[in-house]
Amino acid sequence: MDGQSSSPAEPASGSVALLYDYTTANDAPVEVHRAAAGRLACSYRAECLAIENGFGHLMPPCLGTSQSPTRILVATDSLSAIEAFRCPLAMRDRVTEAILIMPLSLVKRGRPVEFIFSPSHCGIPRNEATDEEATISISLPQEGIPIWHVDFLTAVKRLCWKEFQEEAEGAYTARQAFVGVARTPFLISSQK
Repeated sequence: MDGQSSSPAEPASGSVALLYDYTTANDAPVEVHRAAAGRLACSYRAECLAIENGFGHLMPPCLGTSQSPTRILVATDSLSAIEAFRCPLAMRDRVTEAILIMPLSLVKRGRPVEFIFSPSHCGIPRNEATDEEATISISLPQEGIPIWHVDFLTAVKRLCWKEFQEEAEGAYTARQAFVGVARTPFLISSQK
């Protein structure tokens, strides 16, 4: 499962859940589920949406036919998403709590669920395939996606940072024109 956010210049986010059958040896997914995450979504939100999407499609149809306990392995390249689901008492929003209910219901039915970290861009075939699908999901229509509070906070931070950079560049340009001094980076020194 993977989620991606594009650049702030052209905001778009997408998520994808690839479902694999552990009984086959090939690396082809059984199902691919893509979804737009919205223009304001941060990468954490896109990752959570991918996990929610994967569990949502996994629940009744795929698990109903198997009689033996099937271990469900959730691989993601988002440490923040893994930590959010590994420490449910630290959750502070209802969206993440709603997603956590899905694996808990599987565990209650005797299906163990494990979250593992899979580093991105290191040649793991299934991870690379998921990353490619997540890139495709960014092109999905972004309108009508509910805004999550994390999305809103990220958008405000981006806007404030952009305004700060524009003001700082304007100040340096005026200083350069007036004094003729080249721009120097701000350095914080502990020396007195």
